[in-house]
Amino acid sequence: MTSVFDWLKVQFHATLGSVGAPTERIFWVYLASALVIAFVVLVARSMLRGQGMPGSAQSSFGELFDPSVWLHRSAKTDYLYFLINRILFPLIFGWVGVIGVGIAASVYGLCLTLNGGETLGWTVTPGLLVGYTILVLVATDFGLYMSHTALHKVPLLWEFHKVHHSAQVLTPMTVYRQHPIDDFINISAGGIMSGLCAGLALFCVTDGFQPMQIAGLNGGIFLFYLLGYNLRHSHIWIAYPKGVSHFFVSPAQHQIHHSCLERHCDRNMGFMFACWDWMFGTLYVPQTQEEFPMGLSGEESDQYATVWQLYTVPFTKARKLLKRNKTPDTLPAE
Repeated sequence: MTSVFDWLKVQFHATLGSVGAPTERIFWVYLASALVIAFVVLVARSMLRGQGMPGSAQSSFGELFDPSVWLHRSAKTDYLYFLINRILFPLIFGWVGVIGVGIAASVYGLCLTLNGGETLGWTVTPGLLVGYTILVLVATDFGLYMSHTALHKVPLLWEFHKVHHSAQVLTPMTVYRQHPIDDFINISAGGIMSGLCAGLALFCVTDGFQPMQIAGLNGGIFLFYLLGYNLRHSHIWIAYPKGVSHFFVSPAQHQIHHSCLERHCDRNMGFMFACWDWMFGTLYVPQTQEEFPMGLSGEESDQYATVWQLYTVPFTKARKLLKRNKTPDTLPAE
């Protein structure tokens, strides 16, 4: 019993330490940069409406920390769900490495076979390093786009992805409001694509090489997190110019993705790059700021009000879906 409590204690401290880890999306630096960006944008908007600096700052501060968002029942569920998920399911986040290594080894072996057992033996140059860093970034992002699309389009998978979309308000913690099955699919997709790239790198350069990293992350991902990533799950509307919105997903575009309005359904699936949405017809670029309700249509979001429901309701609905779609093995006798 003591060992169980010790383990839980370690996991709890590791969970709280997420804000101190650069590899975590809620690393305090990423949260602070998002806060600064949001505050500057809100103050600028208030001043354009004719408010003075003191009034603009005060109103912006109030909007940033709106208690109706941060203390909403849905947000409180997110906070608790994050803690429990991180304590009970720490191993699920290791699948990227496991799957990636397997895919890399397979790709490397196949390339060696096709090339007579020899690697290409390229020399690592700055240009090759930058190119490979971008390749990994783009490939992984495409994998996430495809897995996200599957989660929306495959009815059985959608039942698990509903957990994320059941959030009625958005905070940075909403990114962790994902069912373990949902997490497994996304993590697997990222692992497969990064593994493909790693296998090619090992074949091209003897002993392989890594993407350019900052604080343990692909340099591009680090910059993405630093430049306001956490605002995508927030109530602060920040949209990019139309041209930019066709290539990069703005916070506003992802907030639209969480809308329950029909015109926003299955739009803006991209993680970092909006070009996949543009290519496959799922892009929605807002012309002006829009107001819309978050969550699932009707009152379905209320079915995911507790942590227990976030875990169990998807299985219940998936079972009913499979039962409803089951085809009888034999036709009844006439």
